[in-house]
Amino acid sequence: TRTGLLDLPRQAHATWGLIRTAAFSRDPVMERQARRSLRYLQGLVRLSVDGGCWLEGGGSSPSIAELAFMLLSLCHLPDGDPALSLAPTLAETLWSQIDLHGRMATLLHPKTDADSYQDYFPGQALLALGVAALAGHADVREDKLQAAFRYYRHRYRYRRDWGQVAWQMQAWAAWWWVLRKPEFARFVFEIADWVMSHQLEKSGAIVNGHLPEGQGFTAGLYLEGLAAAAGVAREMGDGRRSRKLEAACRAGFRYLDRLVLQDRDRILLPEAGQALGGVRESEFMSRIRLDYVGHALSAVLNFISALGLSERLRDGEPSSVEPQPKNNHEYHE
Repeated sequence: TRTGLLDLPRQAHATWGLIRTAAFSRDPVMERQARRSLRYLQGLVRLSVDGGCWLEGGGSSPSIAELAFMLLSLCHLPDGDPALSLAPTLAETLWSQIDLHGRMATLLHPKTDADSYQDYFPGQALLALGVAALAGHADVREDKLQAAFRYYRHRYRYRRDWGQVAWQMQAWAAWWWVLRKPEFARFVFEIADWVMSHQLEKSGAIVNGHLPEGQGFTAGLYLEGLAAAAGVAREMGDGRRSRKLEAACRAGFRYLDRLVLQDRDRILLPEAGQALGGVRESEFMSRIRLDYVGHALSAVLNFISALGLSERLRDGEPSSVEPQPKNNHEYHE
């Protein structure tokens, strides 16, 4: 990564992706790069007068987004790592941003806190708190958590936006693993059902209206959430729902495969070594951004985790999960 060239939320998101992938692959080169990126973020940490902390740099107002992704990054470090000493402070800062109604203040300077941030940043923060609580790096504040749950469930139902769905699914799936509350699982499945209703049966793409042709790399974002939902359904023993979600994920990954630059595309690439693995914006657009790749990779890692395949895939063992048929009538009821 070329530190300093991205805005802080995207830099922190990329760091989380690197550290998470390094922890899965145990690749020493990737681990060095991930550590380098994490050190850059650590150098931006500034303590606030109320005892919290923020990341300051890049010219934009400090937000809970980069705090969330930094906390998520720390949760993939081994126990006893010195960097983990920052995790409780990050978590406490995120908890402090939830008001009595459950709404999260997304920026350090509230006057610039746009309502559109509510569709992204709070879900990211709640995901980080859930993962940190599960790892033992954050306290559980059930009063604040329940308030946030009510607030963002209401927002999803009455002010729905595609920006909410991936993060809210992942957040409440994480909190289901912590507290096993049925209402969290029901909300995750409610969102998942809505997302799957927009998935094309023929291609596996998920149509959201953001791109001119209505489909593209954003499928990776929604697959992150669908995979998290599949993990919850499988753990709950809900075979019908888990099969439905897993089939939707497989269809979505078949679509994403068409956007990923691979050996088959070498003839079209002047610098194939630098481009392979990139995720194109859509089938008809060639632009590639780091966050496109990051979301697709995160979706794959979520799905591997949901199916309990991490150790077997890392050790090179074949998967015992049966392949799904190419026509996915099962999840279109």
